[in-house]
Amino acid sequence: MTYVSRFPKEIETHHVVYADGSEADVSDEEENDFIHLKSPKRIVWFYIISILIGALVTSLYFALNNNLDVFLKEIGGLSNDSAKWLTIFAPLVAAVGPVVTVYFCERHNNFITIGVIHFGEAMLVALLLLLLFEVNVILSLILMILFLTIVNGGRSISLSIAALRMRQKIDSGVYTTLVNVAGSIVAGLSPKLVAMILDNNALSVADSWRWSLAMILAWSALTVAALLLILFGIQRLNKKDRKAQKN
Repeated sequence: MTYVSRFPKEIETHHVVYADGSEADVSDEEENDFIHLKSPKRIVWFYIISILIGALVTSLYFALNNNLDVFLKEIGGLSNDSAKWLTIFAPLVAAVGPVVTVYFCERHNNFITIGVIHFGEAMLVALLLLLLFEVNVILSLILMILFLTIVNGGRSISLSIAALRMRQKIDSGVYTTLVNVAGSIVAGLSPKLVAMILDNNALSVADSWRWSLAMILAWSALTVAALLLILFGIQRLNKKDRKAQKN
């Protein structure tokens, strides 16, 4: 069963299985009540923040994915044909990421928390990759594919899951269009930024990759920090709303 069929737009309530095993039929408003979009200003900010996060996580994915063949040739010593085949294989495996993410998002109402967990894991994998990329090419390839799989799962939250889960509060079509346009732009820019570092003649091949992977690690840490900041901001707004209701 797909996520769309599980949460069809025309049905206002749907069945949810929670992490503790309990089940209930809930409305979108009840399930996603942790984000209160009670004013046009908040809706605009929701769009802006979502676009920025979507661009950030998309750039993180393509910065590594589009330079994977270069790594396999320069660090791994693979032939051009072998590197190309592995570059095709990696995104196919990374497609598992969104499937896993949907599974967890169906069982947890706060999809931002799921995002924090995903990119926290990605940050740890990026750290291991930075420390171990010269040790063994197979180990490096496994870590890179794992990183891409986790990040691809995290991308699905901003690119589609958030739109589906918040469709009672926002225009899902507008949201999806804006986030995907921003993602398309950075998908072309971020690999070029890494390529600029790799083409720096002042650095050795190993050092250029060390700087590139350090940048990807910093990128991952920035994503986690941004999501935590968003969670903190939502909690403050919710607390403010509760006080206003009491008064």
